[in-house]
Amino acid sequence: MKGTFRAMDVHSTYQALPRPFSWARMGNSRMLLELAIIALAAISIWAIYQFVPTRERQATAPNETAQAIRGLQSSQLHVIDQVNALQEAASSGQAETKRLSDEITALNGKLEALQQSFASAQQAQPQQADTPRRRRGRR
Repeated sequence: MKGTFRAMDVHSTYQALPRPFSWARMGNSRMLLELAIIALAAISIWAIYQFVPTRERQATAPNETAQAIRGLQSSQLHVIDQVNALQEAASSGQAETKRLSDEITALNGKLEALQQSFASAQQAQPQQADTPRRRRGRR
């Protein structure tokens, strides 16, 4: 009965208990090590697979960014052209307004001169009406 376990024997001497599954435990640890290596390899492959598309997306991202920058620059140039055209239109409008204002001022001056000459002519007429008129011709 060697190698068997007895809880209580008639004998009072105890023998060392055999290790149950000693080879099995060693096999289990080897199997766990192999599973860990396989899992590590699978995770590594998965990580590489995940990062490759990310790198491709990163490679296209600068292209998209560059295109966006070019689009913004083009829009900015278009806006600058429009602002310049508006400034030219405003300055020509201001020049036209100044010219018309000067013409109106000149016309106002002429109108005042005409009004003054008309007023002096009207004042001269009553004075002439007050003076007697001489008839010519019958002497």
